Formats: sequence, structure tokens, C-alpha cells
Amino acid sequence: MSKQVSNAVVVSISTQRIAGINKHLTSKTEIPVGGELVKPAALLAVYQGSLDASNDVASTRGEYRAAVAARDTNEAERLVTDEALKQWVLQRFGAGSTEAHDFGYSPRKVGTVTAAKRANAVLLNQATRLARGTMSKKEKLKIKGTLPVPTAPAVPATPLVQAAPAASTPALQAAPVSAAPQAANGVPPVTNGASH
Repeated sequence: MSKQVSNAVVVSISTQRIAGINKHLTSKTEIPVGGELVKPAALLAVYQGSLDASNDVASTRGEYRAAVAARDTNEAERLVTDEALKQWVLQRFGAGSTEAHDFGYSPRKVGTVTAAKRANAVLLNQATRLARGTMSKKEKLKIKGTLPVPTAPAVPATPLVQAAPAASTPALQAAPVSAAPQAANGVPPVTNGASH
């Protein structure tokens, strides 16, 4: 499939090809196109047809744009008129009248909602918000961001040595640890590096 080009490019190419054919080809020249030998007149007809079709597209595009603009203007006017006519017909003849029906206007449908349906809708709304995790603007304002608190690196745990039961090894008993002198309040006295 060939690549699609813009209308302006097609016009430019066709005009250039026509000028080249008229300048460099004679009426006796034959060019193979699609398995057939074609004279310059046939080539000119192809390029002129493309040029004419492109010009038609450009003119009809302008007509189409004008038609769309006219339609939009008329549609806006129709909507204003239709709303005014509807109000007049419903006030003049009544909403449920035959005349209003003939104009195509019907009374507004008023739905009836019972208290049970309304309560069920409120509960369903709350359940949906809870399931989705949605919240109101005021609830969102209550949420504040926090910075992560830097934590100290964990102290590596010292391996615990299991003490052997005293009954099985009576010869291995711990020697008493020499106790440092303590003051009356249970705090050892400060020695300042001097030994006593």
C-alpha cells in the first residue's frame, strides 16, 4: 500500500510531473506503466486527473467546513427555541396533556425513593468507600507525612553459653569474683587511677 500524502503535496507533484512531461517528452515517446506502453498524452491525463481531483477535495473541504459551521449555528438556535417552546407548551396545555404529547413533550419523571432505599444507598456508599480506601477532602487533610526516624544499628547479640548442671560436674565450679569496695549507697568509689 502506498504512503498517504497531503493534498498540497499531491498538487505539487502532479504540477511538476505535467511540466516535466510537456518539456522533455515527445508525442512518440512510449513509457512502460503496469506492463503496457503508454504515450505522454495518457500520462498527462493521469496527472491532470489527480490535479483536478485534489482541487475538488480542497474546494469541497471548504464547503464542508462552511456547512458544519452553519449546522452548529442552527443547532444552537434550535436548542434555545426548543427549550422556550417546551416551557410554553407545558405551561399552556399541562405536562400530561394530549397537546404536549403531540409536540413530543412528556412530563418529567419523578422517581420515588423510600427511606429504606435511601438508607441502603448510604450504607452501600460507605462500604464502597471503605473497600476502595477513599476518603473526603477533610479526612485527607488530617493525614500528614512523616520523615523516617533514623535508628541506631542493632547491637549484635552475644552467644549464650549454656552452663552445665552442677550435679554432673562437681569439680568445675566458678571461682568467686573479687568484689570491689562499694560505698553505702551501692556505687563503687571513684579511684582516679590510683590503687589502694
